Amino acid sequence: MRTRRAVIARVVASALLIVGSISAFAQSMDDERNALRAHIERHSRGSILVSTPVLDSPFSGDAVTTWRPPSNSGRHEVRATARYYRDRAGRIRVEQTFVGHTRRQRPQRVVVTPDLTKRWAYLLDPAARTAMRISRSSGASVTSGGAVHLMLPVSMTCNIGLFRPGLHGPLEEESLGERTIDGVRVEGTRVRSMLNAWLGPGDTIDERWFSPELKLEMYARSEDEQIGVVEYRVTPISRAEPPSELFEVPADYDLTTRFRGLMSLNPYSPEIWPKLSPSARSLCGPGTPPGF
Repeated sequence: MRTRRAVIARVVASALLIVGSISAFAQSMDDERNALRAHIERHSRGSILVSTPVLDSPFSGDAVTTWRPPSNSGRHEVRATARYYRDRAGRIRVEQTFVGHTRRQRPQRVVVTPDLTKRWAYLLDPAARTAMRISRSSGASVTSGGAVHLMLPVSMTCNIGLFRPGLHGPLEEESLGERTIDGVRVEGTRVRSMLNAWLGPGDTIDERWFSPELKLEMYARSEDEQIGVVEYRVTPISRAEPPSELFEVPADYDLTTRFRGLMSLNPYSPEIWPKLSPSARSLCGPGTPPGF
């Protein structure tokens, strides 16, 4: 009887251990998912393309990203433009021109989200008339404005990623109050921090003006000794409903293979460029990208 009771006790103990392990594993998975969601939300806050669609807030406007490197760096100013559209259903269209093509009339890269019940967006190449299916989170990394990164598109498969390090680990944060930008009420914040050791020495200052109504970052300015000044501004704003066809993949576009990512160049490490393989450099088109 004692032996039987001991066996039963061991079985019960083992079962409790298994249940506890499963519970701990499930909790760990939940923690990882929550951390991932928080990471995505932090990185996309204020971006035109966010994980949760913004409803009943249509608009269109131009976004200009300008990078002014330090005067002693020998680098020249770099600028790229984008056109943003959002309809009442929360669908998004972003039309981009590549760096050095700010006066170009036709977009060179387009991101659209035709069906918000699915987690897909599409990356359109107007020159080749092709469409690549990408996740909406990948689409956020391709578009120009985001919470902790600003993007300068170089080609269909290459970006310059302008990191905003102060927003990762702020040491000092202050409210700048409210103001109006092109008729849109915005709330301002200034963050001061130190650059991470791997980025170089010095302080970093990041200023951002966010519209609670549009759920959109309207203006941002990031500055540090290594990069110089990066400015991002959305203007002007139209609150009219954009045409529905803007959010569709054109019928005559060929749907190509799934998106496999793109080259993202880090201006904090320009010495990396000559070390890349020729095939990797080819993703950024002919010549050397600005700042590298």
